[in-house]
Amino acid sequence: MRSVIRNERRTAVLLSAGTAVLAAVDLALGQSLVLSGLYVVAPALAGALVGPGVVVLVTAWAAGLALLVAVQTGIREMPGQGSAGAAIVLVGLFSALAAGRRLRRERAYVQLSRVAEVAQATIIRPIPDRLGGLGFATVYRSAADEAQVGGDAYAALLTPYGVRLLVGDVKGKGLEAVAVAADLLATFRESAAGEPTLGELARHLETALRPQLGPEDFVTVLLAQFRGDELTLLSCGHPWPLLRRAGTVREVGIARSSRPLGLGVRPYEQTLRFAAGDELLVFTDGLIEARDRLGVYFDPAGVLAATPAEEVGPPVLARLTAALDAHVTGRLSDDLAAVLVRHSPDDAPPATPGPAAAPPTPAHADPTPPAGNREPSPT
Repeated sequence: MRSVIRNERRTAVLLSAGTAVLAAVDLALGQSLVLSGLYVVAPALAGALVGPGVVVLVTAWAAGLALLVAVQTGIREMPGQGSAGAAIVLVGLFSALAAGRRLRRERAYVQLSRVAEVAQATIIRPIPDRLGGLGFATVYRSAADEAQVGGDAYAALLTPYGVRLLVGDVKGKGLEAVAVAADLLATFRESAAGEPTLGELARHLETALRPQLGPEDFVTVLLAQFRGDELTLLSCGHPWPLLRRAGTVREVGIARSSRPLGLGVRPYEQTLRFAAGDELLVFTDGLIEARDRLGVYFDPAGVLAATPAEEVGPPVLARLTAALDAHVTGRLSDDLAAVLVRHSPDDAPPATPGPAAAPPTPAHADPTPPAGNREPSPT
């Protein structure tokens, strides 16, 4: 509030000083109100920059200077001086009214922004920095300037089966997508600790969301379960995560991705090693589908690979989002949610390089699950 008042005072001083310079030039010319048409500039600019009270003061100052010039140079020399003064007052009046309407719109926008912030905090609750021997860092961006929350969602809970993470992306935008995202998170928080497998959890999520989804609506979801040095993943049409280990970055190829929620999920779980020091980046497609002016897609793996190995947690996401903003010149075309998970138990030994994550199974390959993976039996 104080900064706003200081800015208004600074603007009023500059406009008043400019009008004083105009009056000095007018006096130097020696003729009454030769520059009369320029005296309305200060009130007009004030209407776009400051509040109505300051507009009235600037208008009074401009009108007073115009009257002073008229008196000093001889009122009789310029019969139109009265109309010039009336024009200043009239412009000032309309500028004050416009400033009042602008302030009301700005206050309404601020109020809506506060409501949106509360809604975001309610729907997408912050993940603790540490949870079950894991470190978490998150980022959420809405593509709409006027919105704080969209159809992307994330949540993490400590359950009897380990820490479970959900990152989801609802098809579409607007209030419908926000409502589905809210129900997705509510259902996950309610059932994450009660379903023994991620496959059963995925089926439960789809059953709960189906009444809200139309024939062509769907939700992509990546579910992850962290238990000791074991990481279990289940993708329902969601982008593959990235694994950062000992300074290298690998794409975790999902061997068999299920269809998204709402299109008939067929869950398949796969397990891999997640050692101390490893970091997993899970994100929505707003990250990898962000393009620059030439249509080039953003490459998060390249940014992570260029990040110093000693830089972990939130600084990694800060570097990633800075690179993203530079790539798209600050304008996202889709919502973005990203969660960076680091295996960092208090007494953990340093991470050692491990084998690359299993690549995705080609469409023509044998669909038999590789060792260590498992497919839940249908319920």
